[in-house]
Amino acid sequence: EFNLLQSSYPLPSRFDDYLENPRPGRCIRFDDKIRHDCLRLLAFWEEWMITGGFIDESMMALALHFFLKDTQKLSPEYRFRCLLIDEMQDFSTMDLRLIRSLSYSEKPDSLFLAGDPVQKILVKNHNIEAANLGRGNAIQAEIKKNYWNSRQILEAASMLVQANVERAKKLEESIELLKPELALRETNRPTAVQTDTSE
Repeated sequence: EFNLLQSSYPLPSRFDDYLENPRPGRCIRFDDKIRHDCLRLLAFWEEWMITGGFIDESMMALALHFFLKDTQKLSPEYRFRCLLIDEMQDFSTMDLRLIRSLSYSEKPDSLFLAGDPVQKILVKNHNIEAANLGRGNAIQAEIKKNYWNSRQILEAASMLVQANVERAKKLEESIELLKPELALRETNRPTAVQTDTSE
């Protein structure tokens, strides 16, 4: 929950924004009391970290967020001519806002993001639109062929996704499904075995 808070809401408006907005991607609903507790615990955690002289990547992004307007005033020698970001699905909305501010977003070919939302493993909030990316003169392209997984792995993944489509709809989550026929190679079928938890 701390990751969601730190990756979604800038500090000045964190309290109100968190209480008013849904918690995307979370299947366990939190009432107001639990949300207030989360805010208090996170504030304590951040204060404890700073007092001890420590800062993690989420806190760094939050701290830098205060200087977003200042980055626009940087002279050219302190700015990136172009940025290439791989595995962008693992960057939070806050991270993406910072990245956008450090590039010449008005110039062509200044920012290149590559990633696969299906491979997102972190619980950070990741919203391209909220980071002001993907609009204006942005060009989006999709690679249709799957060079990583085999047809059999995609078939197994497809079955797992189909079993959870209704649950995802209730959570208002979108599911992106890679079609097995887009895979370029074949392997043995993966096997799932249910075992007794005592084993």
